[in-house]
Amino acid sequence: MAAINIPEFYRRLGDNQDAILDGLDSAHIDTLNRSLRKLERSVVSALQDAPVKGGVLWDTKWAIQFRKQLSEDFGKEYNPWAQKTVDGYNESAKGINSLFGKLNLDSDFTKVDKSVIKQLKQQYFHGFQDLGLKFVNEMADATYQSVLTGRKFEDLVVDLQQSINGVHIVTDESKDLVAFVDKYRDDPAKGEAVAEAIEKLHTQFAQDMVGQNLRRYSSQMVHDSLMQFNGTYTRHKAQEAGLDHYLYYGSLIKDSRSFCSNHVDKTYSTAEAEKIWSNQQWKGKSGTDPFIDRGGFNCRHHFIPVDPEHLAELEGGEVREEEEEPVSKPQARKIKYPSVDSVVAAGMADQRYPHKDGQHVLYADHKIQPKNLLGKVKLDKLEPHAREVVDKAIVDAQDAVVQMGGMPIRAVRAKNLAGRTAASMGEGILSVDSSVVNRYARPLKPEIKAKIQSSGKEFLFAHKRFGELETEINAAIEKGVTGKPLDRLRSKLEQMKRRRAVAKMDTQDLWSTGLNTTKWAADGDREDRAWIGAELFSQPDEQIRALVFHEMGHQLHDSYGGMSYQGLTLGSELVQKARKMDRTFSPTKYADVNEKEWFAENFTLYHMGRKDIVDKGIKKVFDNLTKGVAP
Repeated sequence: MAAINIPEFYRRLGDNQDAILDGLDSAHIDTLNRSLRKLERSVVSALQDAPVKGGVLWDTKWAIQFRKQLSEDFGKEYNPWAQKTVDGYNESAKGINSLFGKLNLDSDFTKVDKSVIKQLKQQYFHGFQDLGLKFVNEMADATYQSVLTGRKFEDLVVDLQQSINGVHIVTDESKDLVAFVDKYRDDPAKGEAVAEAIEKLHTQFAQDMVGQNLRRYSSQMVHDSLMQFNGTYTRHKAQEAGLDHYLYYGSLIKDSRSFCSNHVDKTYSTAEAEKIWSNQQWKGKSGTDPFIDRGGFNCRHHFIPVDPEHLAELEGGEVREEEEEPVSKPQARKIKYPSVDSVVAAGMADQRYPHKDGQHVLYADHKIQPKNLLGKVKLDKLEPHAREVVDKAIVDAQDAVVQMGGMPIRAVRAKNLAGRTAASMGEGILSVDSSVVNRYARPLKPEIKAKIQSSGKEFLFAHKRFGELETEINAAIEKGVTGKPLDRLRSKLEQMKRRRAVAKMDTQDLWSTGLNTTKWAADGDREDRAWIGAELFSQPDEQIRALVFHEMGHQLHDSYGGMSYQGLTLGSELVQKARKMDRTFSPTKYADVNEKEWFAENFTLYHMGRKDIVDKGIKKVFDNLTKGVAP
């Protein structure tokens, strides 16, 4: 790595790239805003024909057909905008080709690679298309559910508008404020003014700012997709030209990440950059590919290929010879921790965790994992036998994680988590619910077994009856039933919904005292699968171990870059590999929730003697990691 006073030649190249990217970014956001306004108007126009009686949407057939209308509206307004946006990436490609021309390279390296550009554009278009489809489905489902529940039609309209644009436009008086928020919402210098505008919209005009909307996610994708295209195509052209060194370039602002501040205006070889991005952690990190992920979401920095000899010539210095690292064969990591305290001590010595002023810090500020826990073992709330089981489970599971290249945890605590969860992992901090684990470790009383069976039956009955009532309401609406008869059906539906929820909570609470067990095999009926891996073990001590191993599966996932940020799970080679796998085979029902739980459940069963039901693809990855082979 070399910090340099950037020669004017390379600074001009960087500034020119900045200008192209900023211009495209701004233009795409402007066209996005116009497209979403048109889309909102189209959706509202379609809702004018909705069959409404007594302020309520009543026709299920119309609600079902509305999905088709939404798809057409998105196909008319959103998808063409997305296609036009990715077509604009041609300008970025031209700028990159021009950059290589200015480096006085062979003309072959300055030609536009149409096939590569086409593939990249298709990839990013599909990303926008998938996002649009997600919102079509959510808006269509909300419309259908409003018929079943008798929700006020005017509330539905507001929700659909907010799903698209976030700030709901109601009166002409508020348009200036809305336009101001649209234009400056991502400008840190206008932060206070934007907040004041939103506050005025909330109070004076009674409008809402909702976070989960198409505008928000599309705006983020506009920037990140453009920068990822730029980074991928730059890397491709540099490889063609035989260049392996890059300048990390871009301006710094008040809110720039400390990671970017530390690395901007420095040159790296590809190997150096990949090592830094893989091993360092920082707030907002989105992955480990330096050319695609850069500083993280919304990062405005990028890489410029440099010729070290040319750079040294301009600087009047000598070319630095890169030290080659010795090549060694993969070796299995053999670690055996004597105690939980030694595990946490190892975690606090691990330099892969984020640091500030020589001290461990969290990836992000939050209340779930307080920073004052770092370096501590607080398991005194566990009863003696429970503590013994948890201690051994942590040591064994941590051995497995470290053997696979993961990081040791840096804190553990037992606390009454008020039923929110039996255990959690994040920031290298393991938390277990003391009330749950203590009850696990006690012999299961016959009356508890009976209650588990009873609450389970109650849940199944309520769930079945809820579905029957949905069918009855649909049939009644189709027959034109209105007024009190329909209201009574809807009231029963709400009662059954609550009854089902209570039974589920009771079952989960009893789950804390002991689990129903199953001997499900890979060739068995999917509906007979266990809910979680712990149900595959009959002894309470084994169930506690399964609980700990599941959380340690999350630790391994996090160690390889699987931290979650703004609802998106991104990460390194291992995480991406798990994410792209065909997860149609899941060993438990809980593994169906998302790729993180799928990963953790497979990790648990892999290490607890049930490899027979572990997904074959991830099993091969785990086998290689255990041998010291990179994913």
